Amino acid sequence: MRNLRKTFFVKGEKRYWNWIDTSDKNSLIKLGIWIIYAETLVVPFFYGVFKSIKNKSIIGMYEPVVVWMTTNSILYIFLTSKGGRNFVENLFK
Repeated sequence: MRNLRKTFFVKGEKRYWNWIDTSDKNSLIKLGIWIIYAETLVVPFFYGVFKSIKNKSIIGMYEPVVVWMTTNSILYIFLTSKGGRNFVENLFK
């Protein structure tokens, strides 16, 4: 959350990188697929089970929790901050 507020929304100096290339439709499709993946919790659960079996450790079961929390934290910041709402609004112009 701090990175979004302190670096992503701050205007001023020229950026040499972008988090999201809004001119590339494939980038936006990938972003949409990631949000659907994170919100379903079913696919991350099965992926976590797969990782746990593959690595012979229970650590893979963190996958659905971490994916859901991270995605929703980013969405929350975007939708509650003026910079995020402007960003989303500019996507549809």
